[in-house]
Amino acid sequence: MLEKRDVDEQLILKQTESALKKFFMSETCQKNETIFRFPMLPHPVFYITFGQSIIPVLCDMVTDGGGWIVIQRRTKGDVDFYRDWASYKTGFGTLDTDFWLGNDNIHYITSTGKYELRVDLKYGSDWLYYELYQNLYIASEKDNYRLHFESYSGNAGDSLSSHNGWPFSTYDVDNDDALMNCAEKHHGAWWYHLCYHSNLNGKWGAGDYKGLVWNTLTRSASATFSEMKIRKSGNLTPMESEERFEN
Repeated sequence: MLEKRDVDEQLILKQTESALKKFFMSETCQKNETIFRFPMLPHPVFYITFGQSIIPVLCDMVTDGGGWIVIQRRTKGDVDFYRDWASYKTGFGTLDTDFWLGNDNIHYITSTGKYELRVDLKYGSDWLYYELYQNLYIASEKDNYRLHFESYSGNAGDSLSSHNGWPFSTYDVDNDDALMNCAEKHHGAWWYHLCYHSNLNGKWGAGDYKGLVWNTLTRSASATFSEMKIRKSGNLTPMESEERFEN
């Protein structure tokens, strides 16, 4: 049986969490004007509303004008990214280390407007490389979280276009077009085709095309930093909105 002090402490924690959620809740990072920062985190944390759900996200308020929702982050290698379909569906990791936001969440966000994707990478030095993709959309689970985007620019080189239009794959759900299971062979989860030009959910620090590969930058080696982030760049037409929620 819980003692009264334990019950009181739990009640205070719940009330504090509820107050924080109300204060820092929004639909996008761009609408927030107050920054809530934990000392150990690189970006401020906000509670973002996704339909009926509320989850904490990292908001990059600095890079290229800010307003970015971070959907993938790999900096330490302390989180295993070789996971099954269910894990990528809901997301995993913690905001103070490395994480994947979750395919359901990414689908919902990109269904609500026109979004751009920014991929930040480090390889071989502290120099930051990036590539920017316009009008990103991730389909629902019904369409296996298929990847869609349009134009690109940046200094990292384009290693994502060969994945455009392809569904997501994990080692237990193989949706690629190769004779082998690309996720299993290359120790990751991605929008594999034959098999890939990028593999940012690969094995941390691995070589021989099994690591965090961005082919135009790293070749067969592994990046030492990866951060994928999205930001709203415009509104959908009614027809576009209907099509996205159908898929």
